[in-house]
Amino acid sequence: MIFDRLTASIVPGMICDGNRRILFINRAFLEMCGHEEGDLLGKTPGRLLQGPESDVDTKDKVKKNLEIAVPFDFSITNYRKDGSNFFAGIFVNPFVEGSDSSGYFVGVGCELEQLEDSPVKTGPSEFRRAARNILQLVHG
Repeated sequence: MIFDRLTASIVPGMICDGNRRILFINRAFLEMCGHEEGDLLGKTPGRLLQGPESDVDTKDKVKKNLEIAVPFDFSITNYRKDGSNFFAGIFVNPFVEGSDSSGYFVGVGCELEQLEDSPVKTGPSEFRRAARNILQLVHG
C-alpha cells in the first residue's frame, strides 16, 4: 500500500530497507536527481547523492537518526548524476508495515532552491508542512 501511495505522488520520494538500501524510488525523485532506477536500487542514498559540498555534520546527524529510527528532516547539498549539485530538503520517517519487524524508511524531498524561486514563493517552511502532510498520507 505504501508503494502505491508514493508511486502516485508528485513529490520526490524513496523507500529504504532497515539497512538503508533503496527498495523503491518514484518517478519524481528520478527526475530531480537525473538517475535511472537501476543506478539507485539496492544502494544507499548518501553514497550516490552526496559529494564534496555535502555538510559532514548533517551527514553525521542523518546517520545517527537512522540508527535510532526516529522521524527527522534535514537540508543538504546533494548531487545529480551529471555532477551538478542542488540543495535538498528531506524528511525521513521510519515505519513498520505488517509483521515485518525490521522496518523501512520513507523519505520525501524536494530541491529547495527550486521552491524558493517558484512564482508561488514556497520556501523551506512551507515545504516542511507539505512534506509532513505527504508522509501522513503515505503512512495511511
